This record gives sequence, structure tokens and C-alpha cells, in this order.
Amino acid sequence: MFDSALRLTTPTSSPTLLELAHDAKVGFKDARVTVDNMRRAGVLVVVRTRVVSYRNRPVAEYCTPARLEVLGVKRCALRDAFASWATPIV
Repeated sequence: MFDSALRLTTPTSSPTLLELAHDAKVGFKDARVTVDNMRRAGVLVVVRTRVVSYRNRPVAEYCTPARLEVLGVKRCALRDAFASWATPIV
């Protein structure tokens, strides 16, 4: 998944979960679990969302934090703060 994210990321777009699964040649369910774990660990970050034809809602585009710096993509500090904010589990 990590290699797929690096390979598919361009300055104008990043891969979606479905594109990552297709490129890595794994099932969608396994890709979803892996990408979710990688996102929580900070290996992948959500860069932006994209409207696609196969879903009603926009899908997330994923990229590695190091690749974002190389491509010069600006990230929102407030969004990062809210994303890392600890929420109590009730």
C-alpha cells in the first residue's frame, strides 16, 4: 500500500482507497483495513477529497506526509490539530 501511494501520487491528485487496492492487487476490504491502520499510525494522510462517479459522497485521497513536502502541497494546521485531538470514548 505504501509503495502504491508513492507511485500514484502526483502534484494534482492522489490515489483513493479503490485505486490503492487496485494498484496493490489486494481486496477492497483488506485495503480499507490497512489504509485505516496506516492513517491512524501517521503513515498516510488524507490530502483532499474527490468526487467520483461510483459513490454519492466524495472519497478521500491519500498520500504520505514526506511526499506532501516534496510535492509542495500545503496542509491546514487547524485540520491537523482537530485530527489529532483526543476524544473520550464513552
